[in-house]
Amino acid sequence: MSRQPSSFPPLFLRLPTVLLCLHILAFDLSNTEHCYDTGNFTAASGYSNSKNRELVLSSLPCAMASNGGFYTGNVGNGSDVVYMLSFCRGDSSNDTCIRCISATAVDLIIKCPNQKAAYSKGTYNLPCFIRYSDSPMYSMKKTFLTLKFYRTSDILMDQDQFDWIWRNLTEKLAARASMTLDLKFAAGSTVLPNNQTMYSSLQCSPNLSQGDCQSCLGNALMIIKDVAMED
Repeated sequence: MSRQPSSFPPLFLRLPTVLLCLHILAFDLSNTEHCYDTGNFTAASGYSNSKNRELVLSSLPCAMASNGGFYTGNVGNGSDVVYMLSFCRGDSSNDTCIRCISATAVDLIIKCPNQKAAYSKGTYNLPCFIRYSDSPMYSMKKTFLTLKFYRTSDILMDQDQFDWIWRNLTEKLAARASMTLDLKFAAGSTVLPNNQTMYSSLQCSPNLSQGDCQSCLGNALMIIKDVAMED
């Protein structure tokens, strides 16, 4: 027997947040930046003296512009090396991307002045993502999410029907995002029987393979559904 119509958790009306699947990255989407406590550098350290962090962050806007909104690389040698990963949301214009990257790079230096590892998702409506570290970030895959939900209104309809519509939309977008060759991003919408619209956007770190991206997004969607249904 079909369940009676009920008020859905806030997530299911709208998915305003891009899902991220990353190698060794964990972005808390409810905060602008996070300074890791994995170690600090001092004015006397080679890491600080080489200015590699400032060098790679200041060069990001140009690097991103010439690489289609995605950059990964490192600067320095030995204990002075800085690893960097940065990308913009897939539907950002080039101008929005570069502006976000420029502002976020400066903000990271101000907010995380002594940390050897940090990340930020930027402050623009269409976010950009920067993470730097003194250790490699690409040696293994690890996925976990911190989620932020928004309630815009409730949906009153059959839960099984709504679940099927949500799953159908997000699974199609996950497949599409994983197959793109640039920023591994997909966005879409579908109209519900009550004429409300469901929106969703998904994105992987662009350096993930198609298989890893689709698997990661699939796991992320399962987490979102489980968390939302607990509310």
